[in-house]
Amino acid sequence: MKKFLLTCLIVAGFMTTGAEAFNLRWLNYSPVRYYNEEDWSLYNSAVQNALNNQPDGKTLEWKNPKTGAAGKVTPVKTYETSKRTCRKVRIYNSIRGLSGESVFFFCRSRENEEWLLAEPKAKTQNAP
Repeated sequence: MKKFLLTCLIVAGFMTTGAEAFNLRWLNYSPVRYYNEEDWSLYNSAVQNALNNQPDGKTLEWKNPKTGAAGKVTPVKTYETSKRTCRKVRIYNSIRGLSGESVFFFCRSRENEEWLLAEPKAKTQNAP
């Protein structure tokens, strides 16, 4: 779970431009900064559930009533390559009056059921 989180944070840091690419101070203003272990567990479960079970365009919501953390995970587009299945996913998170939304690409090989963050290909990056 922590490996998944760290990967997401690193990838998100590299999605910025110029000098910001290696400056992760923006996380100080991100909702995920305030997530506790239970929030992360709910978040990760929602992402995995959406990747495995939600059709494109169908939003899965999660909430931790103890902390007020909440989010939405929406698979936007699923596509196949010769070796893997990939999904473009929009993720919205909120807590303590802060909210944020990001788009990630996840892929898994035909032999492996584990979804991993992937770099989008140029032709799929602007896909609806």
